Amino acid sequence: MNKIGCLEGSLKVFVVVFNGILMVFGVLLLGVSIWSLADVTSLSQGIIQVTTGRFPLGLEFFQHTDTLFILSWLGFAIGILFIILSFLAVYGAIMGSRPILISVSLRPNALRLRQLRRHFL
Repeated sequence: MNKIGCLEGSLKVFVVVFNGILMVFGVLLLGVSIWSLADVTSLSQGIIQVTTGRFPLGLEFFQHTDTLFILSWLGFAIGILFIILSFLAVYGAIMGSRPILISVSLRPNALRLRQLRRHFL
């Protein structure tokens, strides 16, 4: 169990906790996006009614609806991305595989360590 770069101890706990928080954020973002996609017309009417004091009758209504619709789909996509990446990171940390960034950053040290072992042994 002398692998260089494998996750152990507090680093594994940090990865699991941090990515767990990101996963919860992704689920919340996904839920809000689905809710706003399902209720985009009511949301836009409510926002416009609060800001202008009246319901719009024309192009202004569709303009705000399109903006909320696009933002809802953007939130939906970002939420799914957070959930997938967080799940993969937590799964990798629990199963003990090395993340790419840690293995790349420790590669020069591993090479130097091998050279020192060959020199002294």
